[in-house]
Formats: sequence, C-alpha cells, structure tokens
Amino acid sequence: IQSLNDAHLLVKDTAAWTIARICEFFAHLLPAQLLQMLCESLLAVLQDTARVAAQACYAVHNLAMNCENADQQQTTNKLSQFFQPLLTQLLAATERVDFHEHNLRGQAYEAVNMLIQNHALDSRPIVLEVLKHILQKLHQSFSTQILSQSDRDERDQLQGMLCSVIQVIIRGVTPKEIFQYADHIVMLVLQVLKNNNPLASEEAFLAIGALATSIEKDFDKYMQNFAQFLIHGLKNYADWQVCNAAVGTTGDLCRALEVNFQPYCDSIVQCLLEDLQNPELNRQVKPNILSCFGDIALAINGHFTKYLDVTLQMLEQAGMTEVPIDDEEMIEYLNVLREGILEAYTGIVQGLKDGKQIQLLININSPAIPKIFHFLERIARDVNDHPNSVDDSILEHAIGLIGDLADITPRGPASDLFKSSCCLVLLRTKKDTQIFEYAKSKIDVNHI
Repeated sequence: IQSLNDAHLLVKDTAAWTIARICEFFAHLLPAQLLQMLCESLLAVLQDTARVAAQACYAVHNLAMNCENADQQQTTNKLSQFFQPLLTQLLAATERVDFHEHNLRGQAYEAVNMLIQNHALDSRPIVLEVLKHILQKLHQSFSTQILSQSDRDERDQLQGMLCSVIQVIIRGVTPKEIFQYADHIVMLVLQVLKNNNPLASEEAFLAIGALATSIEKDFDKYMQNFAQFLIHGLKNYADWQVCNAAVGTTGDLCRALEVNFQPYCDSIVQCLLEDLQNPELNRQVKPNILSCFGDIALAINGHFTKYLDVTLQMLEQAGMTEVPIDDEEMIEYLNVLREGILEAYTGIVQGLKDGKQIQLLININSPAIPKIFHFLERIARDVNDHPNSVDDSILEHAIGLIGDLADITPRGPASDLFKSSCCLVLLRTKKDTQIFEYAKSKIDVNHI
C-alpha cells in the first residue's frame, strides 16, 4: 500500500497490480483497519496516471467480487462505508480525457458493475442515484458529434458500457424500485438498438431481458415497439453475439409475459427456424435457440401446437449430431447442444400438459415419444461407451425428462420404453438423488 505513493510510475503500477491480485484471492482475510487503509489509498490512486488508475480499478473490482457470495439482502457489508466514494471516483475516471489509455474507461465501468452487483441494502439509494446518472449519460451520448468512424466507434462503445451498467442495476434492485424508470430505460435502449452497432446492441438486448425479467407482465406495453428490434436481432447472422443475446432475451420475454407473448410467436418462431438452418450462423447460438423453443412452449402452452411438428422434426435432426470422441472442444459443444435439446423437449412436454394438449404427443399414431427415446438412447450409449464425455447436467435433464414423459404417457405399449436399458442406464447414474426419485416414482406409479 505504501508503494502506491512511490515516485516511480513502474513501482506504483506494479504495486497496484499486486494488490489487485491479492484482493482476487485473499480479500476476505483483510482486517477492517487494513481494508480502510487500502480503500483510501485506492481512492487516491484512481486519480493517478491512466496506467496506474486502471490497475486500481482492477483492485476495486476484485474487492467487490469478494462480496459476491454474501446475502444481497443484508443490511450492510464491509465495503458499504467506501461504496459512495469508490463509485464517485470510478465514474470520474470514465470521463477523464485519457480514458482511452490502458482501457481505463472499460476497467472503471467493470469495477462499477461489480460494486453495484454486490452492494448491500444500505447502499441502495446510491445505486438508484447512479442509475439516474447513467440514464442521463446515455441520453447525452445521442447528441455526440460524429465526424469520423473513430467518433462513432467511441460512442457505440460507451453506449454498450452504459447499457451494461443499466442491466446490472436492474438485476440488483427490486421490481418496485426499477418500475418508475422503465419507460425511460426502454426509450433509450431502443435508440441504442436503432444504431445497429454489434457491441452496443448485445448489451442493449441484455438490458431489455433484465427489465422484462424484473417487471414481468408489465413489460407487455413495450412489446409492440420492441418486437421489430428483436426480429432484427434474431436475423443478425453476421454478428452472432447479437443474435445470441436476442435469443436469450426471447427466453426472458417468454418467462416474463407467458401467454401474452403468443401474438409475437409466428414471426419469432420463423426467425428461430431460419437461424437453425443458416450455415453462416455461429454454431454456439444453436443450442440456445433449441432451448428457446422450450421457453416458448412453456409460455404459450396449448398455443404451441401449431409449431409442434416442425419443432419436433428440428429437434430430431439436432439430436442425431455426432462428434469425434477425441475432440474435446466438439464433445463440449455436443453436451451444450444436447442440453438445449433436452430443455426444449422438457418445455414442450410441460407446456402442452399445462395447455391440455398433451394428447398430440402421446397419441398412438404419433412417433414423438419413440423419437424422444431414440435421442435418450444416444445419450445412454455414450454413458456406457464414453462415460466421461457426458456432463452431469445432461444426465439430470435426461432423467427429469424421463420422469415427465412417464407422468404423461398412459399405461400400455409405451410402458416398455420406461423399462428399457436406456432408462436403466440413465437412472442409475443419479441413484439416490432427488431427480432420480422423481423419475422413479413417476415410472412406478404409471408403468410398473
């Protein structure tokens, strides 16, 4: 800490970096007296050269990260007394003339986000004041004079960072606290989306998703204006991170609006199907798209029947994906893909059940249930042949799906599916767990 006052820039820079690393792993061991000395020193260093200030931002970020596992509803925490001065200096750092050096502005906003994410209740009024400041900054950014591509890039980068702070604040406060700002937030974020910049658009979609999650059905009044931007994001094959964020936001909207999402489903489902068929779209997006079909089914229940056939066909095709067993990266992707498929099947089963349309799945002439079991057999085969290649989350989702299927399928010819080696292999991987007991009870009641 004393070295932060050294006359030599390199000494201060290294000291700040070292403190940041110590805070990353051992901040919880700092006694109160030393913590106070450290925070007071970091406040001063945040006003030093951009190089040293950026390291100080990193240290504040790691100090705040140490509060991550604390109860967010606690009255206070160890950084509460330093919360306002640290935020003030960090926000000041974002407006320095040298903010572009050593990524100072980016580091400062990351530290701001971590402080807000892990704040205690006694800092809540300060967080809401910061929200007002951030909304004002975002509003002002649209008046920035653009004379070059560099000016445009700088504005778009700033708007992305501001949307990121808005998202963190929304997730950190109550729906009642954020509701009064909702109109202003949506108006500004839609303006960001109009600029069609990839980095800013990604953060804008995440902010919208956070707001919808918070205020739930009250978001419905914004959907008519927002839907066109969502469609545009879902069609953004070139900037796959934007497309991925739009897919995630679609899931958030499903959970928030439930059946009120149904009027927008035709165009959105069409976009999702086109995304899956587009070879230009980065494959990392596709598992999330598959999972999104489950979100839609859960939201609109029986109204999902019009999309059922094409969705099941698409899930069947995705379930046939195979990868080289010696390619770790592809095995990891296969696990993520399968998780998306399982989430889709689970959402469809539960959604149709809630909408009293489950007969479409279990009809004796429907091949749906046997095809789902064919997919489960592929997973069971890999459990037998390459057990280390199948993630635990896949097994839990698969066993949960078996329980859901056992619950909806009438006793009869289909009962043999639940006594198959595929079911036995999957069930025994999680014996004596809650998900195992759930699936076994459904099988025992309905099929034994």
